[in-house]
Amino acid sequence: MGQLLVWEWQSETYVMKQQGHFNTTSCLCYSPDSQFIATGGEDCKVKLWNTSSGFCFVTFSEHTASVTGVQFSHNGKFVISTSLDGTVRAFDLTRYRNFRTFTSPRPVQFSCVAMDSSSEFVAAGGQDVFDIYLWSMKIGRLLEIILKLISSAYYTKVMSGHEGPVASIAFNPTPASTALASVSWDKTLKLWNAIETGSQHETILLTSDGLAVAYRPDGEEVAVATLDAQISFFNVRTSNQTGIIEGRKDLDAGLSDTDLISAKKNREGLAFRSLCYSADGQFILAGGKSRSVCIYSICNTLLLKKFQITKNRSFDGVNDFINRRKMTDFGNIDLVEEREDIGDVSISLPGVKKGDMASRSFKPEVQVHCLQFSPAGWLLFCICLF
Repeated sequence: MGQLLVWEWQSETYVMKQQGHFNTTSCLCYSPDSQFIATGGEDCKVKLWNTSSGFCFVTFSEHTASVTGVQFSHNGKFVISTSLDGTVRAFDLTRYRNFRTFTSPRPVQFSCVAMDSSSEFVAAGGQDVFDIYLWSMKIGRLLEIILKLISSAYYTKVMSGHEGPVASIAFNPTPASTALASVSWDKTLKLWNAIETGSQHETILLTSDGLAVAYRPDGEEVAVATLDAQISFFNVRTSNQTGIIEGRKDLDAGLSDTDLISAKKNREGLAFRSLCYSADGQFILAGGKSRSVCIYSICNTLLLKKFQITKNRSFDGVNDFINRRKMTDFGNIDLVEEREDIGDVSISLPGVKKGDMASRSFKPEVQVHCLQFSPAGWLLFCICLF
């Protein structure tokens, strides 16, 4: 289970227990004061970590499927999470309990989540129904209050318009703003007013499938990462494109043991899938299916710094080339199974990629699932790997 236990031998009890995510860590978020980090994983758990000690101090296990998004409230009193189990949950950071559970009228696999600056509205995007759902934290159910009507009039509101899975959503961070940006695999960026009757929106066509969206801290600009490894910048008032960064050559493409093409050719399939602005809005942090994290200057559209996550060659996707001495008539020698005399080798089902994690031949591939700058500034940034 990947646990670390510290035992007190006289009383035969443990005094400390630590355990990370059993599988891939898919998302993370800093608390507003940078004291804590919330992470979500494919093991259906949400964990809270102390940035000073590095220890996990609480684990929430209410989700029954992979967690796809987490976000702290702006007052730091609770954290919300989305999951493929069709729920959005809010966890109290004082009593450590699940005090809100949001669902949709029909089963939906939620792929992303966002909360407005007042922590009043929660939005989640669907992976299989292509809709964006909006809830009120105060009411605790799908948004039913339309501000221009009397408080006793309730209407269910679902924002639709995308024709593909919603990849990422973000609220405008400026106070009292309810503007919402969303990107989808249908190659569009949509700018919404979350509480406006009729869900009027502005549609901006992208060059490729949208993978990630982020607002500049002043709310005047939005950045979008697309499948062609570009980062595009748009003015939210005029919807005009203000800049573009070509990131294809900045993404380091390592080779996996199963790759039959060169690293240069492999780079053509890489893209950024997580973006984060710096506090002053002058720089942007980007990461994706690569072993590198890039920091760009937005005004100059130049790469300032590139960090290689790891050089540990026990992981997949780190090598720049495959040693020819390992190539045999049967392929890469690292992939050749070692059989005992009795030939006892388990045969995996077709299409199954996940295997026994205890197997020494298992090599996780290095890639960035999520990253974020520290809001307080005394830490640089945090990333989710593998």
